[in-house]
Amino acid sequence: MNTQEILLKLRDTLENERRQLKKESESKGTFDGELIASRGNIGVIKTRKIPEGALLGYLDNDSAHELGYVIRSGKFHVVKLIQNPEPGELKLMEMENLISYDLQINIIDYFLDSELPKICTTFVQGEISGLDEYQSKAAMTSLNLEDGGLLLIIGPPGTGKTSFISKAAKIASDEGMRVLISSHTNRAVDNAIEKLNPEYAVRVGNPFKISRNVQKHSLEKRIRDKFTVENESDADELIEFISKKSRLIEREMIKTLNSASIVGSTLIKSAIYPMNEQSFDLVFIDESSQALISAALLAIQKGRKYVLVGDPYQLSPVLRCRMDSSKFSAFSFFYSIKPCVLWLRNHYRSNAKIIGFSEKYIYKKQIKAHESCKNIKLNISSDNPILNPDLPIVFLCVDGTEEGKGSKLNRKEAEMTVKLCDELITHGVNKRDIGIVTPYVKQKELIKELTDVEVNTVDGFQGREKDVIIYSLTAVSDLRFASNPRRLNVAVTRARKKLIVIGNEKSFVVPGNRTKLVYYLYNYAKEENAVIRMHQL
Repeated sequence: MNTQEILLKLRDTLENERRQLKKESESKGTFDGELIASRGNIGVIKTRKIPEGALLGYLDNDSAHELGYVIRSGKFHVVKLIQNPEPGELKLMEMENLISYDLQINIIDYFLDSELPKICTTFVQGEISGLDEYQSKAAMTSLNLEDGGLLLIIGPPGTGKTSFISKAAKIASDEGMRVLISSHTNRAVDNAIEKLNPEYAVRVGNPFKISRNVQKHSLEKRIRDKFTVENESDADELIEFISKKSRLIEREMIKTLNSASIVGSTLIKSAIYPMNEQSFDLVFIDESSQALISAALLAIQKGRKYVLVGDPYQLSPVLRCRMDSSKFSAFSFFYSIKPCVLWLRNHYRSNAKIIGFSEKYIYKKQIKAHESCKNIKLNISSDNPILNPDLPIVFLCVDGTEEGKGSKLNRKEAEMTVKLCDELITHGVNKRDIGIVTPYVKQKELIKELTDVEVNTVDGFQGREKDVIIYSLTAVSDLRFASNPRRLNVAVTRARKKLIVIGNEKSFVVPGNRTKLVYYLYNYAKEENAVIRMHQL
């Protein structure tokens, strides 16, 4: 498909998903509420308890409409209104964000009739203090882009994407440029903004969805702390406060935002209030491989030059319809137009033996472990060979059986996972430094019933890292899903100090499974004398 066909196909997909989501919202049922008063785009609502940050909708003539976000929760809720119905009784609902679909559909329509950015093909060498040679080249090229130019950077796990983005953004700011740092996830934006000074870097977005370390950058929190209400449980006082202060609050918010030379927000947030009137010289989009083309275009429209940092060897965007979304990946889309990229090649996160698998089988030697990676290991002492710090990667053979069709579970693997977690904690590993991942939702749910250690699917863990990762393969008969190269790469590269893969060795008797990437991982551990069977314990 050409670019126009891809954009049109994505548009159709988004329209279908929007219709499905709207129907789901309408079928969830409503609850009673009352819009007591509104001033501008701020309203006071009386209803049941609603968490701050929730999106409220209302039913009108059997059709669902977005009402607004709860920005103060209490006896009376203060809502940032998207639509402003007449005060009075309302049939309310908590709903998903339909407006994100509208924004993405509209931006596709815009770019169907407008030129896409031009892929950068000229790279600039240079040395920047605090960055390695590859990060420096990426930063120098970013800073010297021509208007309308787009730079593609492949940033595998642990290669310093965040450091590069933060450093390049600061230099651009010092040179008089205004910078937007964006991503499809709050976490990726937070990681970059956290490294910058709140005097010039502002984080836009729901304060309840951003990390604790970035609260001091939060635009909304700064404004909320500056304008307080003595008694938020008094409706009359809230209405009086809104009447007197709503416009002043908005002016102060825009003034604070305009004074920031570096702004961080998610891709969707970059297109809505208070970001809708903002413009930038340079736009960084992190984790762009997992962002939809349409979401990335929302941020691109706000700038003059653009840097997309991604990794086509990790997971693609997530769609509700669960179709193959790789062709809708923002990074892959622009790479297909002109395959010209810079690589970040030095890996700093994981023990060299852990990243060594992906280095060999996923990235084909395009990255290398930094010398410091040899010393990254657990600082514990245990007679259990599975926990041996000198075995950073272990394949533990458990004679478990899979249950279920589609999403699977494996009880023996779940029990062994929990047992290992308990033993790691007993030996001094903080449970917050342990992560459990699995390809399957049912296995995740089973393990969550057995432990309070963090558990998630591989898809849900992308972009995260832990000292110890326990990966429950779960499947036995067919390893195709667990062996998906992008999914397995994400699973393996979440671990810094210890990776424990739990699977059934009998899986590899099945001829088809011996061609899967998990089998190569098993043999990789075997070469390190790190395949451990239960009878050895």
